[in-house]
Amino acid sequence: MKHRRHVLPLAVVATLALPPAGAMAQGSSRHLPAQGQHITLTELDWNPTGPDSTFFNEVNKAFEQQHPGVTVQRTAISFNADVSTIRLRAASPSAPCIIGANEGWSGVGALAKDNLLVPLNKYAQQYHWFTRYPTAVLAQQMVSANGKELGTGTLYEMATVLAGPQSIYYNKQLLSQLHLAVPSTLAQLEHDMAVAKAHGIVPMELGLQDQVQITVPLYQVLDAVTPAKQLSNFVYGIGKPTVASIGMTKAAGVIQTWAKDGYFPKDELGISSSQAQNNFFAGQGLFFPAWPGYSGTAAQDARTGVFALDGPNGRAEDQDNSNQPLGITRSCKYVSLAAQYLNYVSGPAAGRVAVHLGLVPQISVQGSSAGGDLLFRSELGLANRVAASNGYVPYFDLSTLTMLTTLERAGQSLVAGRMTPQAFTAALQSDYSAFHGS
Repeated sequence: MKHRRHVLPLAVVATLALPPAGAMAQGSSRHLPAQGQHITLTELDWNPTGPDSTFFNEVNKAFEQQHPGVTVQRTAISFNADVSTIRLRAASPSAPCIIGANEGWSGVGALAKDNLLVPLNKYAQQYHWFTRYPTAVLAQQMVSANGKELGTGTLYEMATVLAGPQSIYYNKQLLSQLHLAVPSTLAQLEHDMAVAKAHGIVPMELGLQDQVQITVPLYQVLDAVTPAKQLSNFVYGIGKPTVASIGMTKAAGVIQTWAKDGYFPKDELGISSSQAQNNFFAGQGLFFPAWPGYSGTAAQDARTGVFALDGPNGRAEDQDNSNQPLGITRSCKYVSLAAQYLNYVSGPAAGRVAVHLGLVPQISVQGSSAGGDLLFRSELGLANRVAASNGYVPYFDLSTLTMLTTLERAGQSLVAGRMTPQAFTAALQSDYSAFHGS
């Protein structure tokens, strides 16, 4: 699973002012090679296979065509390899010029603190990135001067156009048979699931054998009960938030109640997330919480829709981040050219490539078409709605280096009834305190 891969707290908006020119990057100003000269621009990302890999290959080829004499030399590794080796790779004398590090403390936070990335404020101003992208997206690539806060200070990575929002898929045929409307609030979702159960239909397909899927329903509930500002401040380490103060105990209680009320399959702890997906596309469940990109046959896709729960103020919100943010390493000889590349891979031309490949873009892309794929068009509509409201919320588990593992393990116990919502919250708080108290 890719990780993952947005709303900026009001307290942070004021910090988006660009620093003085003297604080900006001082890289090479060379844009193009001299006549007869050739430049190799090295690039590292975490997309070795699949449509994301095809996206980078096509975007890199198009960038080369626009910059004669430039070759983009791409290296693609797995996400896990990226996370575990990114600091060593960035610190190497032979570091790639353009490097993909995850959002959060283990990625951009660590590299910025170690002074391994070029500050990008200069280029954000030059290319109008804060106009092109919701501030809630770019905040996830920002680190404070003391390295102790995210979401504020200096921009160190640029989001690529690839998005990775969480959402809930639904079976249109079953929803219609039950005479239900697509939910947008937590209360509406719970009503629909109660009706489904009463009619012998699995309300929500879920598989927790491999632990990973618990984050989607939990985060959807958390987004629905807690204002985005509070969630963002927690992830970024701004102020002195606690896990309890952002509504996690309430959200955990909702998930446990769903399990007790039989809204999940009876054997959810014994089936994988992949099997839960297969069950959903076989028509066995009303809802399926997941990341975008799941699909069945053409007929199954046509009967599938997608939604995300609104925030407590009715605003369109969703936990998401750039599916591949990119920064420029300090050892790069062609900083200005690398910035041009970041501008291209985050721009509308790259967005059209993404849509052509069936990938959801972060920004609304004009002049593109999703063809006859009804499900993908629904995903595009959801992403555009959240982007228009600046409603992206950073993933809760980016709040520490180990929070995802802690949450996934505790999540199994929560659903099984072996851990109370209060104990679940306490386990997460222990992880958070150990990291932020250091």
